[in-house]
Amino acid sequence: MNAGDVFHELDAGKFRPLYLIVGDEPFQTNEILARFKQFFSKQNSADDFLVESWDGEGIAFDDFRNSLEELPGLFSQGPSTRYIVCHRFEKVAPSYQEKLEAYFSNPNPDVCLVLCATKADKRKAWVKTLESHGALLAVEEPKFRDWAKWKPYLEKKVGKRLGPGAWERALEEGGHTLSLIASDLSRLATFVGERSEILEADVKAFSQSGGWTDLFAFIEDVAQRKKAPALLRYHALVRAGEADLKLLSLLVRQFRLMDKLQRLMAAKAPENTWASELGVPPFALSKFRTALSRQPHGAEPGLKLISETDYLVKTGRGSLFHSFLVPYFSEPA
Repeated sequence: MNAGDVFHELDAGKFRPLYLIVGDEPFQTNEILARFKQFFSKQNSADDFLVESWDGEGIAFDDFRNSLEELPGLFSQGPSTRYIVCHRFEKVAPSYQEKLEAYFSNPNPDVCLVLCATKADKRKAWVKTLESHGALLAVEEPKFRDWAKWKPYLEKKVGKRLGPGAWERALEEGGHTLSLIASDLSRLATFVGERSEILEADVKAFSQSGGWTDLFAFIEDVAQRKKAPALLRYHALVRAGEADLKLLSLLVRQFRLMDKLQRLMAAKAPENTWASELGVPPFALSKFRTALSRQPHGAEPGLKLISETDYLVKTGRGSLFHSFLVPYFSEPA
């Protein structure tokens, strides 16, 4: 199942009691969660208790399970469905995940539970049980053949048509990174004002003004451990209004691809399959290999540090600079 399938079901007024969103592509996850919230806000009365949000890090498991099994209140006005979302479900202890299998086999019909995880072992019994009674959604960067499907969706989202060559140029400049392309098409839509169409020349002008170029240069500087250029670009990007969460999402993608490349190399996978496995153009492989060679202990430590930083930033207890860049560049190369 994918995001489009969920949207079609919700548009038809249907939903499932269980969803597991797996992957680290933030745009699709955010779009799915926003659509769920919109759906249930229309279905139900304005009651704050109908929506719950949990975080898998240090979750109070008994409270979480009790919430799932809670029956409608005595004074509920007609049928209502509670929407419960748990972010970072991969942080929930494996023993707790397994204990939820009993619930997944017989979910509360008055609850729509959405679990978000960057990864999940599909061989686990609880995953199979959840999928049989709900849906498993994979969110990842689109494959080359799938990008055409995203064009009309993003055109509708930003309220502008993409003229001849504009979409292809946006893909190229955005490095085939969905969250970045969506964000900057939104900014381009504002830039062109009342005009109903974004032209290739608009995309080119935005790129030359430093939009995408500076972002990707920053990501490459970090990946290749170029401390001074990376810090200078970071402060320039912050002054230009770029948010830490946007930069983090790009860094997560970079380090995950580096980690995946490292695993392909360790498994001695045929080199001519690496680009397709990573979902990147063949000419981009050299940059990932160079960046990987600059990591003294491989990509995993950086990936772990980014994950920790993401949590700190989202909970208001850290920043990309202090929580990631400072410790990352303090490690001996």
